[in-house]
Order: sequence, then structure tokens, then C-alpha cells
Amino acid sequence: MEQIPNIQQGMTQGQVFEIINRLIDAFNETDGAIVESLTDGKIDYNKLVNRPTINGVTLEEGIRQADLDIDVGADAVNRIMEMESRVAGTETAETQQLEKITSLEAFKTTYKSYVDTLRSQRTSDRSDIDTLQTQRTTDSGRIDLLDQRYSAIHTTQTSEQQKVATLQTEIVTKAKQNDFSQVTQRLISAINRLNIVANAVILLENNGCTFGRKTIHDATEGQCISDVSNSFDFDN
Repeated sequence: MEQIPNIQQGMTQGQVFEIINRLIDAFNETDGAIVESLTDGKIDYNKLVNRPTINGVTLEEGIRQADLDIDVGADAVNRIMEMESRVAGTETAETQQLEKITSLEAFKTTYKSYVDTLRSQRTSDRSDIDTLQTQRTTDSGRIDLLDQRYSAIHTTQTSEQQKVATLQTEIVTKAKQNDFSQVTQRLISAINRLNIVANAVILLENNGCTFGRKTIHDATEGQCISDVSNSFDFDN
């Protein structure tokens, strides 16, 4: 069909009418072709012209592969079979994946509940941790105070131990200087008195003053009585 020009400014009335008439004729031709291809208001494939063909055979309703004289070939058949096998494997894998997805969704629901529970417990535990941290801070101060007191007690204990050691040394020294010297003096005094009494008795006996009693000479069977030594040597 010859191309119809556009209507432009400056055309004469006759040129405009010519273009309009050509448009009407083209529309009538198209409308007629469409009407001829309709059946019950629908396009009828069998009424169309220039229908597609394969190997010179027009594609019509009810045509079979054998009518088209198509030689697929063994290689193409093998590829088709391989493709069918892959499709079947893909469908099987898809089914398995769907089952896994269903299981995962069930797990997700279950573990979602666990996660919610853990979150609640975490909130509770966080409060407990804050409490423990506060107590730890308090206890840390108490421990520092106890350390100070222990240090003070240890210092006092060391000082008292030094004092005790000093007192022990002083006790030993004073015992040597005072206590034993007093005992020694008293023993010497007692021994001296005993010697004086013994000498006085001997002197009286020599003068015949026995007062009816056994004499020291008789009591000692004639042995001489010596003075008791009044010298002492004490070990530390």
C-alpha cells in the first residue's frame, strides 16, 4: 500500500480531501480483510492467508509431527532425554528443598520461642549482674578497709612481739640480777644462823650443858661437824 502523506498547513481543500479519501479507502480495505477473517466475531485462523509453514506444510489444526517431516536425530533425542532427566532431578531437588524449608520454618518457630525466652532471661540476668557489680564495688571498699585494719593489726602485732621479746630479755636479766640474788642472800643468812646455832650447841656441850639430851658428839658417833658452805654458783 502506498504511503499516505500527512495533512500540512497551506494545503488546498482538494489536497486535504484527497488525503482523507485515501485514509477511508485504506480503512475499508483493512476492515474488509478483518471481517473476512472473523467467525462469530472472532479471528478464524483457518481463514487467514500467508499462514506459517514448516517444510512447506501449512500449520493447520490437527497437524502432527510426522506431517511436518521433521527429522529430530539421535543426538537431539539424547539431549531431550538428558534435559528431561535434569528437569526430573530438578523437580526432585525442589521437592526436597521444599521439605527442608518446611522443616526450617518449623525450627524457626521453635527457636524463635527459645530466643524470646533467652532475651527475657538476659534482661533478668542483666539486672542481677548490675546488682552483683554494685555489691562487688561495696565489697571492694570493705576489703580495702579490712586490708587497712589487717595492716594496722599486723603492725601492732609486730610491735607487741618486739615488746614481749624485750620483756622476756628484761625478765631473764632481772631474774639474774634481783630474784636469785635475793634467794642467795636469804640462803646464806639461814646457813650462817644454822652454823651459829651448831657452834653454840657444841660450845654448851663442852661446858657440860647437855640438859639430859644426847650430845651432838654421841649423835654423830664422834664425827666432827663442819660448817655448811654459804657460797653459791647458779647456772643461767
